Amino acid sequence: MCIMSKTMRSILTIMSSTILAFIFGISCYTPTWDGYITMPGVVVAVIAALINTAAFLSCPMRPLIGKALALLLLVPSLWFAVYCVMGIIYPGFM
Repeated sequence: MCIMSKTMRSILTIMSSTILAFIFGISCYTPTWDGYITMPGVVVAVIAALINTAAFLSCPMRPLIGKALALLLLVPSLWFAVYCVMGIIYPGFM
């Protein structure tokens, strides 16, 4: 029986949802001079950021390297969500 630790489960959740959000978000990109991610991509990016934040918060503090790795993997997801939302609010801003 293979039992995965809670830290590893959190890290894999963050990695998989970030990758899926990037793939789906990029497929919703508009190829214009002020290109932006359309609304379905924005919704997926924000949901992935919320899932990743919940996974980071549920990750145990010990071992510290696992929590630090989860934080490092959380940052790109949060950045992508902000990028998508700002693209909808003000196209061409970023």
